[in-house]
Amino acid sequence: MKLTPTNHTVIESGTTILKIDVLTATRPGLGKEPLREYVENINRPSIGEGAVLPEVTHMGGKHYITQGHHRVAALVLLGKTEVKARLSTVTLTKDRNK
Repeated sequence: MKLTPTNHTVIESGTTILKIDVLTATRPGLGKEPLREYVENINRPSIGEGAVLPEVTHMGGKHYITQGHHRVAALVLLGKTEVKARLSTVTLTKDRNK
């Protein structure tokens, strides 16, 4: 289901540490070259710990990566099991436009 401004409510948002193995990707594939860049430069502030955090949405009992697929994949390739992310918890509501 695609989230639109009228069919969901964000009930909580913040920064947290999540286990990578509980995350569900929302992007079907990743480019090899951008992924290689992330792996090779993970310690640069613009990519690593000081970078913009991946965004994860918790909805319906699952955690979905909404932004930052390359960053999360790079951490997996480097053997990491957790990621610091911006987490939003969403609840679905009846679409007010229907």
